[in-house]
Amino acid sequence: MSLVEQLMSGSDRWVALQFAFYNTLLLALTGMCLTGLYAVYKMMYMFLTPLLWATLIGTILFPFKKRFNSAINAWLSRVDNDETPLLVAVVLIPYDTFISATDLFLIYLARREGIMILGAYLVLKVLNYITFVALLHLLGDLYQNTDHIILFCTRTWVSILMMLYLAAFVGWLYVQEQHSINKKLARLISLPLWFFGIAKVSSFFGPFNVIVMSGISATLITVAAGILTWEEVKADPEKAGDISSKEAEQKPAEDNKEKTLDQELTGDFYLQAILGLCALEFAVRHDFVPVCVLFLAVFTVLRRIGVEIGVQTGLTKKCCAIWEQFHEITKQFVHVTVAGPLRNYFKFIFSSDQMMKNSLRRAVDDFSTVLVMLLLIFGSLFVTVLVAFQVHGEVAHLSRLGANLLAQQPDWMLDYARGYTGNQLEKSDIDNYVEQGYLKGREWLAANVRSFIGTQDPVKGELLEKEVIELLDKLYGMWGDRNETSISSSDSATKDWMSNLEVFTSISTLREEMVELIKANVDTIMSIAQSVWSFTAGNISTLGTVLFTILAIVINFGLELFNFFIEITVFLTTLYYLLASSQDIWLPTKWLSDTLPPSHDTTGSARLYIIPAIEKAISGVFVLSAKMSLFYEQILDISNENSVEFQLLAAVFASVPVIAPCFVCIFGFLELYLAEHETAAALLFLLTSLAPKVFADTAFYNELRGSHPYVTGLAIIGGIYWLGLQGAIIGPILLCSMIVLLNVYKKFACA
Repeated sequence: MSLVEQLMSGSDRWVALQFAFYNTLLLALTGMCLTGLYAVYKMMYMFLTPLLWATLIGTILFPFKKRFNSAINAWLSRVDNDETPLLVAVVLIPYDTFISATDLFLIYLARREGIMILGAYLVLKVLNYITFVALLHLLGDLYQNTDHIILFCTRTWVSILMMLYLAAFVGWLYVQEQHSINKKLARLISLPLWFFGIAKVSSFFGPFNVIVMSGISATLITVAAGILTWEEVKADPEKAGDISSKEAEQKPAEDNKEKTLDQELTGDFYLQAILGLCALEFAVRHDFVPVCVLFLAVFTVLRRIGVEIGVQTGLTKKCCAIWEQFHEITKQFVHVTVAGPLRNYFKFIFSSDQMMKNSLRRAVDDFSTVLVMLLLIFGSLFVTVLVAFQVHGEVAHLSRLGANLLAQQPDWMLDYARGYTGNQLEKSDIDNYVEQGYLKGREWLAANVRSFIGTQDPVKGELLEKEVIELLDKLYGMWGDRNETSISSSDSATKDWMSNLEVFTSISTLREEMVELIKANVDTIMSIAQSVWSFTAGNISTLGTVLFTILAIVINFGLELFNFFIEITVFLTTLYYLLASSQDIWLPTKWLSDTLPPSHDTTGSARLYIIPAIEKAISGVFVLSAKMSLFYEQILDISNENSVEFQLLAAVFASVPVIAPCFVCIFGFLELYLAEHETAAALLFLLTSLAPKVFADTAFYNELRGSHPYVTGLAIIGGIYWLGLQGAIIGPILLCSMIVLLNVYKKFACA
């Protein structure tokens, strides 16, 4: 019997053979699939990052595209219903937008929020910067005077005097009859005792004595004035059951009230509040804003009155009648002067209005996609250019400020230097220290130049060092002369920011300075060039190595730049394809939904639950980062509007929380405390900058449903550790997606 016949002789052997064959086939197919996936991964490795970011950014932009779609379709439907020509409707878009904005403005102004904003504007207008600082000084003086009063009340002789006063007051009360005592007079006489008792109690709280005394005094005054009142409810055994039932009914209401309050104090509330404060601050600083607001209010009110009494309808009919008369007058003139084919051409254009509307409806998706991508591109370019110019201006300003500060040698710098050196420093010693530092740096640079050239001839090496030192001395002298000239000119006149910017960006100024430098040092430059040429002639191999190294660096940089442009192209192309191909559902979401097997029991509802939840989790992380960046940037803009770099740092740290954004306020605090000597303003600035960390961060992180703020922070830090800066976005996305899948599993496992 052969081997095949032996294997197929029994049913058990045949089943085992089939099982082994199927296992082998399964392993082979699995290996082929894994190999194919690995091949696709290696092939698409370069494009994985732009594809991933295109998918994530598209998830954010797709709702905007849907809104643009809905708005354009609604506008086309309104144009069809009103039977307005398309060209006329396009021309009237700015007017319709302005009318809608003014109506919304009037509705908002008539609400309670509008009255509150008006009151806040008046308060901020009264409390300008000078008045605000004076108010802070007044509060500081009041604090000091209250502290002195508390210290005065704690003296021994004052305590003895008040004890005698208390004994006399008690004796007077017991001498009088109870019904004949004048209560108002007795309470007036007891005021010193109350004041002394509050001051005595407050003295036990150390540095918080003024705060405790102010709080106790305010509480007692409000209670005595009847502002804080309560009624004592007597217990009735017959109504005990009713009271308990009422309390049971009131508890859910109180819980709902607390829940509603927590829902109102969300990140959107804080963001709207801070944006409103920024708008109010802008309106307070610019008087044309209330004038424009008043004009809009008057225009809106008059227009609404005209609509109610029919003035607008009458004007519309009158304009139509004038247009018909004008058409009848010019009809014969056009018929005579314009050729027939040309008349038919214009007639076809104006009669094909419906065809143009239908074409526009078919192209709404592409149009909205292009519009969204243009907003993304130009918005990113605008923000980048604006940030670059702002940072450049601030860095240049800080550099000039630091140079002028070091050159002027203020008293506080001298005092600090004397304290650091044990009063061993004279005023002229700072210049000596700077000179010594320059000499050390010059020697180090000359030695490095000699070691870099690597010449073996000591005479040529010393000559090269001497020439380099001479060139550095001339450059240092020119820099000192220019610094003295800039300081003297800054004392006589102040340049505007454009002139300061032109100093650093003008090519002509830079060219003139380079020409002057070459003219002043032509002999030194020629001698250095001759030394370098003599070294080059004898060390061709070393020079070739240096040139090849520089060429490799340039080529690598060029390749990185080329790869960057390729990634940008792939990102924009993928983003356009995904947005244009998505109709009502985001295309990656649709693909993910199609991978789930259809079922009418559980999986169908799981598909409806999983996909929107993951999409919401992805968009929620991006929206959260944008909200927190805008919030902290506006916080710094209100408190310290002149420091653009600090606002940018706060925005970056809010979106990528490597460091808490509130720590940026330490620079403003030091500026107010050390440079401006405004202690009260510095403390208030510090408190207002640290306050958002207490309540705003939790409110923002709570928007990520199902995740604790601490866990979200850990996901951000872990994502940065794993993937770099982009992990600050991808980390919370993965966390929210896993939480969504876990919730879905629990939901359908318990079903």
